[in-house]
Amino acid sequence: GSGSNPFVLTNLQVPRLGSVWECDLDCAGHAPDKAFVFATGAPATGTVFPYGEILVDTSSPRIFLKSAFHSGNTIRFAIPIPANLKLCGRSMVVQGLCQGAPGGRLSNAIDLTLGL
Repeated sequence: GSGSNPFVLTNLQVPRLGSVWECDLDCAGHAPDKAFVFATGAPATGTVFPYGEILVDTSSPRIFLKSAFHSGNTIRFAIPIPANLKLCGRSMVVQGLCQGAPGGRLSNAIDLTLGL
C-alpha cells in the first residue's frame, strides 16, 4: 500500500493452529460505533477510497469477518484457529475498519501465515 492508512491494527501473537489469535484495533478519535477486522487470502493492489486504502483482495476468498462495538477505544479481537494440519502454512491478509464520527477509517494490514 501507499502507507496512507494509520497504523492502528496490532498483531499480539503468532497465529498457531489450535490456538486463539488476538489483535488490537485502536479506534481512538472515533465516536462509539462498530469496529471490524477481516481477512482474505490475498493482498490488494491498494484501491483508495475516502475512508482509506483497501489492502485485502475482496475478490479472493474471505477467511473471516469479525465485528464488535467500540467506545472510541482500543478493541481486542480473538479469532480461534482450528487445529487442522491442512491449514499449516496458509497465508492471509488482515485489515481493520473503525466506524463512527468523523467517519470510517481503514487500518494498516497484517500479513499472517498459520503455523504449528
